[in-house]
Amino acid sequence: GTVYSDEIERADAHPGGASPWARPAYINKFKTLADKVVDQEEQERFLKQVAELDQLEGIDLLELNLSVNPNSILENQPNKRGIF
Repeated sequence: GTVYSDEIERADAHPGGASPWARPAYINKFKTLADKVVDQEEQERFLKQVAELDQLEGIDLLELNLSVNPNSILENQPNKRGIF
């Protein structure tokens, strides 16, 4: 009959969380997740755009989209459809 409940206000990696991440940790997570679906050159292009975000003109924001190699999705997850 006893209920124990807990929650955290922010994710640990959040700047206000228990273990805030610095920029290199976020870049590493991005590269880890993108590794098999986004070409290395495209990853670097995207990260460069993000690093220069405060200098971008409005039209440049269109470049923040990633180009995913559709064949890599099928190669890495042959029994699934789509990214997820």
